[in-house]
Amino acid sequence: MKILFIEIYKVFIRRRSYIGFAAILFIVIMLLVAVSHEAKTVLDFLTSNLKDSFTFQGKLVNGNLYAHIVLRSLWVHIPLLIVLVTGDLVSGEYQSGTFRLVLSRPVSRFTIISSKFIAGFIYVALLIVFLAALSLGLGYLFLGKGDLLVTNDTINIFEADDVLWRFILAYSFGILSMLTVASLSIMLSTLFDNSITAILMSLAIVISLTFLSTFNIPFINIIKPFLFTTYMGGWQSFFAFDVNMQHIVFEAIILVVHIVAFYILSLYIFLRKDILT
Repeated sequence: MKILFIEIYKVFIRRRSYIGFAAILFIVIMLLVAVSHEAKTVLDFLTSNLKDSFTFQGKLVNGNLYAHIVLRSLWVHIPLLIVLVTGDLVSGEYQSGTFRLVLSRPVSRFTIISSKFIAGFIYVALLIVFLAALSLGLGYLFLGKGDLLVTNDTINIFEADDVLWRFILAYSFGILSMLTVASLSIMLSTLFDNSITAILMSLAIVISLTFLSTFNIPFINIIKPFLFTTYMGGWQSFFAFDVNMQHIVFEAIILVVHIVAFYILSLYIFLRKDILT
């Protein structure tokens, strides 16, 4: 527990750890201003293909719609903010030369890696909870509550009382998705001695796999089930009328398997690594 508290302290003592919170705060406020002042434009954009067939009444531009817009807009960019911190957890100590001092004490390498994973997971969870609380809180405060209009392959309108649980589960699944990204970056941070290399490699892999996951080509479709990025968008399933919980649980299990695999690889690399600096 002492090692864990030290690792958590290390995460939150660094200035770079607050870049993600500051970026989310800035973007969420800017989106709030934009949605508040351009409410009609936002609604026209969402219903552009439906105006000839449907008539929409009521206050559809509300806090729920704003929170959903924030969720869809930022979800692609959250991994970039996460790897800035988690990609430095191990490689940063390689560079600073602190591991030789730490490992000269009766502390196992297993304890160090496990503590770094837990500290990184706590950071990720707090970042996503901050995003959820900020978007929903500001949305309800300035735009009020109302029915939620969701346009994907179909158009769904959920009553105001049927929305909050969907956001809670969507953000919960989102935390799991981002923990997978964090696990990958910590594993690469264990592999490389340079933080910049670990961070850039993490970004490159996440961006590349996300890019592949969006294609619908027979060859790529064969490998897509093995890419964790294929399942990271599972949060969207909670904004369907018929929520397929069995499929969501399957996607969650796949992400958990990836997290465990990245952790085991990190432990294997760190246990065998010669620390010379």
